[in-house]
Amino acid sequence: MHVIKPLTPEQLRTGLFAYSSPDGALDARFNRGTGRVDATGKGFWPPEVAADYFGNWAAMVGAIHDAGKALRAVVDLSKTAIQALDVAGLIGVCGALHGGDDRVALVVPSALMTLQMRRVLDPTCHRFVTSHSAAEVWIAEESRRLRAAA
Repeated sequence: MHVIKPLTPEQLRTGLFAYSSPDGALDARFNRGTGRVDATGKGFWPPEVAADYFGNWAAMVGAIHDAGKALRAVVDLSKTAIQALDVAGLIGVCGALHGGDDRVALVVPSALMTLQMRRVLDPTCHRFVTSHSAAEVWIAEESRRLRAAA
């Protein structure tokens, strides 16, 4: 049984929707047309909730790539706890889906959280920042830089 409903093919095809965990600890808003995802994580995530959430994340990234877009995501983890190793492993599995011109900015609350995320996420595609505005600036700068290099 899923804690978070899997995304439907219709949702992925239309590509403009939001989903969240029942307790609101994890949520995401997705726009396939632009490749943009805005997500929030709060507190400590039970493994079964994280597995469903990241299953949907993988489907979103696949839909963005299928549309010929690169992922642009801002993930606000400023109210998130350090996660259990199995949940951190799920984060790493999802992070491995990001590559090429994908960019994900993570707003982290502490150096300890940054260390946990750095262990499982590729620094080429991911940046760890302390504010939402810094995340937006990095995403915009990277988008400009990658367009100019193309």
